[in-house]
Amino acid sequence: MPISLRSRLPLLLLTLLVGWACGREACSECDTLVIVAVGQPSGLLPPLVFETVGRDISDRIFERLADLPADGSPLDPADYRPGLAERWERIDDRRWRFHLRRGVTWHDGEPFTAEDVRFSF
Repeated sequence: MPISLRSRLPLLLLTLLVGWACGREACSECDTLVIVAVGQPSGLLPPLVFETVGRDISDRIFERLADLPADGSPLDPADYRPGLAERWERIDDRRWRFHLRRGVTWHDGEPFTAEDVRFSF
């Protein structure tokens, strides 16, 4: 059964994009991140992102307190791995204490603090 051009188009475009990128010389002054996405996200701030494309992009920009692997269960606390938090503990039914990783800074060099976490929630 012959494969239609329409079904081959994404592979063709990907091949052209990779070939074009590989053929370019390195740019020492380039500081632009290009992300190819299936749509335009409504936003990129993690608490305000609800669609998949926005989450996919913001996951490349922001780091979490803890990460959940693709095969992990969000209901199992043992499945989470340290991120900006080195460890965490449950205080009671409504509260958790996160112990933040030391030496983390924002893009402008300012230190990452517990106040930053509180603000983001």
